[in-house]
Amino acid sequence: MSRGTKAYAILVASLLGCGGDGPTEPGPSVEQPEPSVPAAATEWLGAEIEPFARTSPTGDFADLEAFRQAVGDARIVALGEATHGTRDFFEMKDRLLRFLVAEMGFNAFAIEATWPEANRLDDYVRTGVGDAAELLSGLYFWTWNTESVLNMIEWMRDHDAGRGDLGFYGFDMQYPGMAVANIEWLVEEVDPGALDELRQQLTCIGPFLNDAQGTFDRDYAAQPQAYRDPCRESLEGLEQWLADREEVYVAGASRAGFDRAVQSLRVVLQWEAVESGLGRRDEAMARNVQWLLDQLGP
Repeated sequence: MSRGTKAYAILVASLLGCGGDGPTEPGPSVEQPEPSVPAAATEWLGAEIEPFARTSPTGDFADLEAFRQAVGDARIVALGEATHGTRDFFEMKDRLLRFLVAEMGFNAFAIEATWPEANRLDDYVRTGVGDAAELLSGLYFWTWNTESVLNMIEWMRDHDAGRGDLGFYGFDMQYPGMAVANIEWLVEEVDPGALDELRQQLTCIGPFLNDAQGTFDRDYAAQPQAYRDPCRESLEGLEQWLADREEVYVAGASRAGFDRAVQSLRVVLQWEAVESGLGRRDEAMARNVQWLLDQLGP
């Protein structure tokens, strides 16, 4: 997390479109008239649009002063995209990230990717340990597994290698596998005698965890409520179980290690709630963003 007195975050959120009921037989081809754009619309666009010179992240930032004014003193800058997988969009995000870091003091990049897996990329950005391409594929999202995003991550690594302090974070909760592993790793390190008790409380969710490729063998949401209700109660019980051991676990590992395990459990509970229809992914991501901001400081 940030070690400075001020923290700024760049938040990358993508809006996932929702399709219809599936493919249908194509109808007869109908020639569509050219759409007409009202004069007022073109006049408004002409007055409001601020052109930029390029999407390539290299070079100067002379054409981005309007962006600086738009950001102002905001703590979070949210960047979206009109289409997934289009090179130009993420190249421009990369360019804006570099501008925000170099010109405006931002030092946190957060992306719509599962929180535990994104932590491995944060470790890479800060230390250079690991293979960036492999870690990027470990986010499980094809939308991020691109050359453009990889180039951005390598720039982040170069920045931190030059004594920078730029973090890479995720705020999603769609994959509970590594989150469960984080909890087990902490207990195995500081309290191995309690590992069997922990795993007993996790037994119900074990068959439904994703593997290292992000695939699920079984569908937790398809299980009857009579299975999911006691499973949820067992997982919720782990919150108090960890709280009761906080002092010992912080002393045996670290505050950061304990907090990571607690947040990992939150991710598991968020996933279970969404799968059971009791929670919403957007709400869970918002909570995770707030948690990140709390960790980053004022």
